[in-house]
Amino acid sequence: MEKYERLMAKVVAGSADILPWLNEHHKLLWARSKFSADIKCDYINNNLVECWNAWIKQLKDQPLDSLADAIRIKTMVFFEKKRKIPLVLTGAILPAVIHQLNATSKGLDHLQVTKGNPQEAEVTVMYKGEEIRRHVVYLDMQECTYREWQVNGKPCPHALAVITTERQPDMENYVNGYYSVKKLQAAYARVIPSITDKQQWPAVDKGFKVFHQWLRKRKDLRDKERI
Repeated sequence: MEKYERLMAKVVAGSADILPWLNEHHKLLWARSKFSADIKCDYINNNLVECWNAWIKQLKDQPLDSLADAIRIKTMVFFEKKRKIPLVLTGAILPAVIHQLNATSKGLDHLQVTKGNPQEAEVTVMYKGEEIRRHVVYLDMQECTYREWQVNGKPCPHALAVITTERQPDMENYVNGYYSVKKLQAAYARVIPSITDKQQWPAVDKGFKVFHQWLRKRKDLRDKERI
């Protein structure tokens, strides 16, 4: 938060009109330093929208009922595949997360750890022998003054520098339960129901007529592409 305030002060110094404009038009929490620690996510992008667009790209020109049914089928198959993954996993935390943390922990030579007790330590960022910044890590509370650990639920580099000072540390003990195998199972536990084709659906008086959409010319198929 201190870094955010310091940088924003420079922006406001360049133009005092910027801050009121941001407060009026961008009231959402778009700065990671202000993210809630309850969410355990630090992404600021639209990747989910682009993935969804690519996922249904070939279905977009179908009639609404066919589109909805096709998405249901894709979701049903997707959930079934995801439910099989935890069956072959060992350990409490997802292996991909543990591998990521193990890889990050190998490049921490620039961090100097000073311990006051087993559960608390000062971590100093060094550059050419000089102290740049110092943070405090609390292992028992899974917190660091850098705040990344609280926001995304995975130990930040400062926390990893302290964890790796232990003999044979169990990385799973320092990862939030959001990344557990049980959470993965819970995310895809719901079974998407199977249904018959629309020729067998119950007849309903809608009170209006639904016509087929106009067929597009071949040259208009490029409308499927993301703009």
